Amino acid sequence: MQIFLKVMDNTLTVDVDPSMSIESLKAMVENQEFIPVDQQALVCNAEELTGSLSSCGVARGCTVECVLAVAGGAHKNNPWKKATAAMRWKWRKKRTRRLMKKRRKMRLRAR
Repeated sequence: MQIFLKVMDNTLTVDVDPSMSIESLKAMVENQEFIPVDQQALVCNAEELTGSLSSCGVARGCTVECVLAVAGGAHKNNPWKKATAAMRWKWRKKRTRRLMKKRRKMRLRAR
């Protein structure tokens, strides 16, 4: 049977057997597009494919998308961390102003 394999920006037409395993399809993608097998994830109908093509419900003329399987995710910055850093700066500034005022007052008393 013939399926469409969408990899990055281009679409490939691939002739496969319905009993073909997903690993062998990933090996075909690696031979054509040079993307390592461990970094590939094949998706059809918004579900990641595992096992064989027929067990996943891939029929003739289906479009299977090859996406990069990234372990983990993007690091999200903590919004509280920025706020506390700004507040720390604000406290330090306030404290130095208070100390400068106190020193000025002490200098005036000493005269």
